[in-house]
Amino acid sequence: VLSAVSELDQSSANLAIGPPVHLASRIQTAAKPGSVYVDATTHELAKTNFTFDDGGTHQFKGFTEPIQTWEVVAELPISLRFEERRERLLPYVGRSRERKILSESLELAKSGTGLTVLISGEAGIGKSRLVYDLIENRCQGLAHRTFQCLQDHENEPLHPWVVQMRHQAGISLSERVDDRRRKAAEFCQQHSAEFGSVSQSMRSLISRDAEETDPQFDWNATYRLDALQSAIIRYIFPDDSARLIVIEDIHWMDPSSFAIVNLLVPRVVFILPGHHAHA
Repeated sequence: VLSAVSELDQSSANLAIGPPVHLASRIQTAAKPGSVYVDATTHELAKTNFTFDDGGTHQFKGFTEPIQTWEVVAELPISLRFEERRERLLPYVGRSRERKILSESLELAKSGTGLTVLISGEAGIGKSRLVYDLIENRCQGLAHRTFQCLQDHENEPLHPWVVQMRHQAGISLSERVDDRRRKAAEFCQQHSAEFGSVSQSMRSLISRDAEETDPQFDWNATYRLDALQSAIIRYIFPDDSARLIVIEDIHWMDPSSFAIVNLLVPRVVFILPGHHAHA
């Protein structure tokens, strides 16, 4: 990438050059309208994040060898951001003090003591990797769930919990709504004991189906939210065994989800990676 800075107003402009740009242009000519195609290298890097269909081999102008292409079909659900990079992660070193604190917290959880651990710091310093190391190496025999907050959804009620359920159900929002409905119905059936009377509302949230409504809550949105929060708590904590709950980027959590956190704190260990300026 070349970057040029104007002497007049100090503005900058970037220009991408080189073989990748030419290859992308050639692949674009072979792609179907409305689709996304990639080459073999990108497919190898992204195959744990997306499903692909074979796009065929093409002989493109300017390239001596045939180029294998792949069509992106759908996003794959990932419960923890490092899970898809498992094969490429280097051994974890350092952070002995922080790892000791987390290990001691887990032992307290197993003894029945609920507590909250906030991992705070600037973006990119390794907060999530520290949690991933904990789950991979120190959580044997301890049930755990991971939830992800996102900046674009910090005003969307119950977002981190619903998205985790959607991932567990194997639902991608790029799927047809009928497929999303079917998978959401199967998931809610599996958790009918936890969802109870709000199964229909939960199915609508998980499938993101705006057309499906639950008549019992048409008259009272507050009652619906309270019922959904109770169902989510039962889903997270279906029995009295110890739990580890990881909430990524908690500084972007919506208020209705914070209410669930406050109710669960006495019962579980919370690990909360977040930016120190917001958490």
